[in-house]
Amino acid sequence: MKPYFANWIVVEGELEVGDMTFWEGDEGYYANEFLAVTDSFITHAIASGWKKYKLFLCTRNIKEGDKVMDEDGDVGIVTDAKDLHNIEVDYENGARGISCMVENCEDKKQEGFQDLFKVIALISPKARWVKVGHEFEENEVRIQKICHDDSTPPYDSYCSYCQRSMECGNNEGDEALILCSNCKTFH
Repeated sequence: MKPYFANWIVVEGELEVGDMTFWEGDEGYYANEFLAVTDSFITHAIASGWKKYKLFLCTRNIKEGDKVMDEDGDVGIVTDAKDLHNIEVDYENGARGISCMVENCEDKKQEGFQDLFKVIALISPKARWVKVGHEFEENEVRIQKICHDDSTPPYDSYCSYCQRSMECGNNEGDEALILCSNCKTFH
């Protein structure tokens, strides 16, 4: 198992054409699949309360003090990670939980423990080949600040000040660049 993987996560904001959403339900060709919002069903998606998703780089390598998310999207802080079979989490909703991070653990399957993961960064929209579940080694990932100066559109060029210092007033978070296996370039 590689240390990083791609995962869809719900983000704030209203759905727009081009955003990714989850086609909920059991009817239709695309039932229970992620797909891009199009003009033909944007009204239905918004009226149905479908959520906006983005692809994030995540890891299961967690330690005490890490902010983590479970499979249901609940967020919490790891309070005890000494035993990978009994990781304790205090959730933001006030609940407490125990999870198991031991791969192929039989107790984990029987007890219904949820997998935990830490969100690292938004995957660059230029890494179009990356799909949910893809795994990456450390040398296949670069994290950079998303900082744009006011004169450049997003994702075209980065703030020249930040390229030198990584500090400015335009910091929009982190972005994960992924190594393309075809062109050997980070996108």
